[in-house]
Amino acid sequence: MTWIKFIKLREWAKITSEQIGYPIYLVGSTLYKEVPRDFDIVIVISQEEFELKFGELTENNWREILVNASNCYYKEHFDCEESLGEWGYVPLDFKVYPDNWFVDEDKLLLAKPK
Repeated sequence: MTWIKFIKLREWAKITSEQIGYPIYLVGSTLYKEVPRDFDIVIVISQEEFELKFGELTENNWREILVNASNCYYKEHFDCEESLGEWGYVPLDFKVYPDNWFVDEDKLLLAKPK
């Protein structure tokens, strides 16, 4: 990712974070690989609020709930093609996770609501 693409991504994250009221992070291999396969973007919601919105995460349902949570935000907020498209293709992988999933994980804050 070039600096121009990163700045565009950060601009999108600032706008989106304000709209949804949650912080947005860059996570995964993007942080340590010279040429990552994709860029993992995560909206982080408090566990309590996450479970109120999407249901309690259990060993049997966590995949389904995470997919539903991500789909909830995807169509409205994750269409970056308009804001990033002029700079070329950036492979983005969007997720929505509860905050207790990222306690000890490396992450880079892209934006948080004011």
